[in-house]
Amino acid sequence: MSESQKWLERASGDLKDSAYNLKGKRFRTALFLAQQAAEKALKAVLIKKKGKFERIHDLVKLAKEAEAPESIISMTAALSPFYLQMRYPDAEFDETELSAAAANTLHNYAKEIIKWAKAEISR
Repeated sequence: MSESQKWLERASGDLKDSAYNLKGKRFRTALFLAQQAAEKALKAVLIKKKGKFERIHDLVKLAKEAEAPESIISMTAALSPFYLQMRYPDAEFDETELSAAAANTLHNYAKEIIKWAKAEISR
């Protein structure tokens, strides 16, 4: 298994864990895992295309470096803040304002990013 495939496998695992937490209405954990899934998928593409990636968590920057289409970049912009907001208690985020529908939408963005990454890696 190639290095980029290993990263994609981890991304898929994080997405499954995100779905599990969504069902349990644990939105904070679900969104952190969705962000992580997207990040790992983007880094898999960068490994395939460039052999390396910058050790950052900014999904928009990673997507642009991976030459992702605008639709993917837009999804990364929605997901990117959840790395800090979900990880650190002092980051401003009111979990009560997040609906199940919004959490599902963000989860689906991660799913689309992984789908795009798989297609890029299989080229």
